[in-house]
Amino acid sequence: MSFRSSLVSSIETLRTLLYRGPIKRTVRALGIESRLRTAYSRVLGGVSDEDIVTHEIGGVTAAYNVSSGLEVQRFRHLMAESDVIETLLDDVKADDVFYDVGANVGLYTCFLSQVVDETVAFEPHPKNLQRLKENIELNDLSNVYVRSEALSDADGTAELAVKGASVAGEGTHSLATGAENRSVEIETARGDSLDDVPPPDVVKIDVEGAELNVLRGLERSLADCRLCYVEVHPDRIGKYGGTANDVREFLSDLEFDVESIYEREDEEYFLKAQRRSSNERGVFEG
Repeated sequence: MSFRSSLVSSIETLRTLLYRGPIKRTVRALGIESRLRTAYSRVLGGVSDEDIVTHEIGGVTAAYNVSSGLEVQRFRHLMAESDVIETLLDDVKADDVFYDVGANVGLYTCFLSQVVDETVAFEPHPKNLQRLKENIELNDLSNVYVRSEALSDADGTAELAVKGASVAGEGTHSLATGAENRSVEIETARGDSLDDVPPPDVVKIDVEGAELNVLRGLERSLADCRLCYVEVHPDRIGKYGGTANDVREFLSDLEFDVESIYEREDEEYFLKAQRRSSNERGVFEG
């Protein structure tokens, strides 16, 4: 390991030790989290000497371009989501169609696309979208449809709130609610209205609080979907007129068995929703 890589690891370790609990809550209450994240990104970007980061999970290897501090953070430790990625890799089938909703720069897309038939990756933020395409090319993936729409519960246009640093890898952008200082206009689409991509067998959703909107727009498609992974953001979902429990109930009403499989320190967590068997749904054979 080079001196610079060791220095990055030390900085990351120090951040993990210090930026938690009361300190993290105070920073959020003061409304300076975005500025601190941007400053931290600049520090890491200035220290790191890595251009490409490669990871292996469950026998699958994926590579990612790295040129900003945010990308250094995202890919040195895979955003602490390696367990979720590994579970997904175990659950998918070779002939599956995978929807990566909120693909960012391709953390999930670059792994899953190597083991499924087709992937449809949705990412509306322009800089993340460009890096997503570059990472797909870096991994020599030819089975990915890249879409610039934000999946939601309506077709049209919306404002995407731009939060944190304006560089590739920022993962906190979300549909604007009217209180944001910076935004860009994007297209929105209901998943059920898309007729030029195949319907999903497996879906992963990470949209910073707008997860219920995405699910509502995908309701018909989810009727034939086998698995749905949703990152729930309890502190943000209320801005879009829902609750964390609404997400669980929505999936349960669509005849999925729902369980929590991963929880972050800041109370965000993943739900894994698996299609109930025919017998559990009241359909009996023979």
